[in-house]
Amino acid sequence: GDRHEHDIHDTDPADDEVVAAALETADVTHLAPRRFPTLSGGEKARTSFARTLVEARPYLASMFPLRDRVPARFLADA
Repeated sequence: GDRHEHDIHDTDPADDEVVAAALETADVTHLAPRRFPTLSGGEKARTSFARTLVEARPYLASMFPLRDRVPARFLADA
């Protein structure tokens, strides 16, 4: 199997919400069932942006000047 693959049933519901919000923000929700290597260059870029939003969430939450510009769903409980 893929070394990055994990059991999707072991995820925290709060994490699922953040991921769903990132996918929506990057307009890639429809790509979620697809494997990354099958995406076009633009799809890969938007998917990578969504991943960055999820990974940067703790940092975004700590950056007070950005609070008015970052969607609240990325800041909640960070």
